[in-house]
Amino acid sequence: MKKLFNLFTMSAFAVTTMLSSCSTTDDPKPAPTLDAYIGGAGTTTYTGAGPVTISYTATTGEDLQQIDAVATYTDGGGASQTVNVPGFPKTKSFTSSTSDNGSVTYTLPVTSPITVTFTVTDSKGNKASKAVTINGAGSISSYTAKLLGAQTNTAGSFFASSNGTVYSTTDAKTNTSIVDITFAQIGSPTTQPKLISPDYRDEESLTEYTNGTVTYFKSSSLNFATVTAAQLAAITASTTKSVVVQQGGTYEFVNAAGKKGLINVTNFTAGTGLNGSITIDVKVQQ
Repeated sequence: MKKLFNLFTMSAFAVTTMLSSCSTTDDPKPAPTLDAYIGGAGTTTYTGAGPVTISYTATTGEDLQQIDAVATYTDGGGASQTVNVPGFPKTKSFTSSTSDNGSVTYTLPVTSPITVTFTVTDSKGNKASKAVTINGAGSISSYTAKLLGAQTNTAGSFFASSNGTVYSTTDAKTNTSIVDITFAQIGSPTTQPKLISPDYRDEESLTEYTNGTVTYFKSSSLNFATVTAAQLAAITASTTKSVVVQQGGTYEFVNAAGKKGLINVTNFTAGTGLNGSITIDVKVQQ
């Protein structure tokens, strides 16, 4: 009986040891997790001028091995580019053996949008990734020497800052969605040259063109020649849909698409009656 009891005890100990060993060996470690955001947590898309600060937090169950951060964008020649964000890949100086957090300030390339993808890798090769997208204000479209004519001038009175085209009244009516700047001479007996929102021409008794988009104008102290993308992005819309202009004057505008730009009147010819004209240079966000 004693032998039987000892045999049972040894068997029970072996089973217990085996179960304990299996439980320890097979217990899975948590998979890696990674979060990346711009500004507040949860914000993965940003529109504005650089530089932009991106924060990240990574955790792993196994030892942390590496964190990568790559930026993908299309360059000015139309080719896709993928480059390491400065300071990455990161393989040491982590917050702990299983976690890391920090931030990087990334200067936008000439073109946008740009996608920045963070990837964490643990010692077993497990990975987790998170991407953020920046729609930068780093690109500016520029147009020079665009001639706009008043009501009886043969030059077109309508301009689209999205493509730099001057339209006649007839052509403007088929491009109402993109025409955002118009010109006219208003007043009697003395006329004033005005930039006018397309939807506001009827308020100026110009009935040949209606149902246009909304654009707001105001005078500007910005230097047209040296204006930066960041300065354009900082422009705020006025509540004024027309502005009297003069030769040498600079004027800000915000159109219906939210694009912000600057107009420089390089020449004004009064003409006689309503056949004057202005020549403008334009810089606008892409």
